[in-house]
Amino acid sequence: AIILMVAITVVLAATIYVWVSGMGGGGSTAPSLTLKVTDDTGDNSFSDTAQDDIMVVDHMGGDKIKCEDIKILVTDPNGNEYTLLWDSANTKFADSTNGLETDTTDIDDGYFAVGEEFTIKEDSGHLTLASTGVWHVKIIYIPSNSILYDKDITVE
Repeated sequence: AIILMVAITVVLAATIYVWVSGMGGGGSTAPSLTLKVTDDTGDNSFSDTAQDDIMVVDHMGGDKIKCEDIKILVTDPNGNEYTLLWDSANTKFADSTNGLETDTTDIDDGYFAVGEEFTIKEDSGHLTLASTGVWHVKIIYIPSNSILYDKDITVE
């Protein structure tokens, strides 16, 4: 009986040690990746009658990441804020309430991997949002609330 009690005590002590020291795998860590966000030089006519491309997000290297684990926060030059989340039904990031979305032909499988890109643009219901100036982009990994990218982008 004493040997059994000692064995139980050792197992409990080891379990508590692992739990307290964080070795039990609790919590999520951010993926390791390199992102580049640039002005979309392809279409910045900023027409009020057509969808305008604003910027391009490129996955330059590192881990493949599930799109549903990404949140994109964008602030335009006028201080308006947009939150783009993954819309799996339409395979794009979107803030349909406020009017931004992405062109995601590269990532229609729901993962963002090395060599892929997407364009942040106006949605078809909000054709007057795009403008030149400094836009702020913050990309967050949702499971750990870690910031993957946080910079100003000058759109010309």
